[in-house]
Amino acid sequence: MSKTWGIARLYGVGSMEYLLESEDWMADSKLFDGAPLLLFETMEEADVAAKALRTGRNAHGVQFIVDSKNRVLTWKSANAKELATAKQPPRPRKAAQFTIFEDSMGYWCVAHDQEAAAISTPESFRKVVHRTKIAACRQALELALREGATELHLHGMGATTGIKREAIAKGIQPFIYFPSVKTKIATLLPSGKR
Repeated sequence: MSKTWGIARLYGVGSMEYLLESEDWMADSKLFDGAPLLLFETMEEADVAAKALRTGRNAHGVQFIVDSKNRVLTWKSANAKELATAKQPPRPRKAAQFTIFEDSMGYWCVAHDQEAAAISTPESFRKVVHRTKIAACRQALELALREGATELHLHGMGATTGIKREAIAKGIQPFIYFPSVKTKIATLLPSGKR
């Protein structure tokens, strides 16, 4: 896998600067092909590293175009323009669908096609229970990644839009549907869960 993600921060009026391997910063006006930028394989890794920096300029992950030797290509490069405009073959579409339930035990997920059965006998389907909605959504995301899915469809009372950013960072297109009260199967929720 290519390292295409670096770290950028605001430098001046609309200008950026990028973190080098030496931990110095280079302004975008001075960026050159093959610049020794600190690179990561994913946006998530770059964002984690950016958050660890002591900077007041909102450092964040930014993606670069790299050549076959994993060297950064700048916008000035004809090679970069050629790579940027080349169409990548689309990945075959594969959807993973889950329903997130909420009950007195917490939040849990099942495959969407098992929703009706899970409503009638939740004890048969409630395998791993989470305290938060986002944790149950993360479990569904991990299952979707294992299946090689390109889309994550979340239904149910416990589905939360907070999972969208994480899904996109992992290369999966998220679809969150309106909450369905039929998947809130608790008669009484524990205190503090309203």
